[in-house]
Amino acid sequence: MIKINKREKILAYAIGGLIAIFLIEHFLFSGIRGKAKGVSQQIRIEESRLQAGLDIQKRKDKITAEYKELKPYLEKAEGISDREIFAKFLKESERVAQEAGVSIVSLSPQNETIDEPEDVKYNADLRAEGSLTQVLSLMDKIQKSTLLIKIDKMSLSSKDEQAGTMKIEAVLSLVVPKP
Repeated sequence: MIKINKREKILAYAIGGLIAIFLIEHFLFSGIRGKAKGVSQQIRIEESRLQAGLDIQKRKDKITAEYKELKPYLEKAEGISDREIFAKFLKESERVAQEAGVSIVSLSPQNETIDEPEDVKYNADLRAEGSLTQVLSLMDKIQKSTLLIKIDKMSLSSKDEQAGTMKIEAVLSLVVPKP
């Protein structure tokens, strides 16, 4: 049998104690530490959700005002057939063009509608003539229209250089939100 002196015994006990502490810490406390990290991460996620909710609450008045502004567009979409929508779309496009002083050569709906998850898009081809000022006025009036009309494509060419008349070929679109 090996004889161990007092110093070696103390050293063996210290090493054994350190190994025991390491094993206890590794097997017991690592699980607790992992759960604490998970809880900490969950707390950060909930804090970010609360912050997003607070940001929305701070902008509540602005969101409500924007909703009231867009509410007429949503109400116009309920219970109206495609044919009625096209008729309103073309009538509004014609009214806007006349207000701008542009002469309409042709205004015809495209047969296809684009059905997206949140809205339906209707297109019409516009051919018109007018001065550059009238064209700019037309663009402005389309943007300020009571319907959600926008210009998808637009081509301008000079019809008569001396008179300053522009030839307009455009694709207008109307976006109607689904109820």
